[in-house]
Amino acid sequence: EHGARELRYRALHQVADRLERAVICVGHSADDQAEEILIRLIRGSGRSGLSGMRPVSGRVVRPLLGVGRERILAYLRDRGIAFCLDPSNRDPRFLRNRVRHELLPLLEERFDPGIRKALLKTAASLAEDEALLDSMTTEAWERLVRWRHGREEPGGEPGCLLERDGFRELPPALQRRLVERILWRLGSRARYAHIVRVVDAAVRGTPGRELHLGRGLRVGLQRDVLEFSYPVGRVPWRGRLADGA
Repeated sequence: EHGARELRYRALHQVADRLERAVICVGHSADDQAEEILIRLIRGSGRSGLSGMRPVSGRVVRPLLGVGRERILAYLRDRGIAFCLDPSNRDPRFLRNRVRHELLPLLEERFDPGIRKALLKTAASLAEDEALLDSMTTEAWERLVRWRHGREEPGGEPGCLLERDGFRELPPALQRRLVERILWRLGSRARYAHIVRVVDAAVRGTPGRELHLGRGLRVGLQRDVLEFSYPVGRVPWRGRLADGA
């Protein structure tokens, strides 16, 4: 399911690249947002994840994020507008479907009929805090991270360098967020356990050590910097590298 999603977005981005000022408009609803927040809570996401999907994320826009799924479907039916329902959305093998068809209905029936609205209010509040923390993370990135475009160099390895002295001075919350952003930009899955390992290495690690975070991503410890890199030919978990901050 995740692989199919990545292929869809890759194709959409390729089309958007060919069109001037194009955006990718997707149909995520308020129900999708509530489900996503629960999924991220189950997976142990921090404040950033629990703030939910953003209305605008790069060139991806979500204009229906505040509208319920049934209201959207009713609008389409009333106006005779054709739509399709993905049959895989009922496959219980996928966590999202179990949250949608089992967990959320159980929470509504046994605990709070307004659980979806409560989740959305929590996400909106966290999103406001997230905006401030995101700007602080960007400032730390600009001071402490040096991005490398090794793919453009013969035999070069794509990655970045993180200055350890300045990193140690950051509050723990910003340390975790900065590492999470680095891993995300490098195409890694950025699990919490990986973030904690990298933070600990940056603060207390001995030069000469090397961390391996999966799919070939390596973090080499030097006296002054951490070096993040993928070996040439290895594909990041999310398939492609971003272009820095």
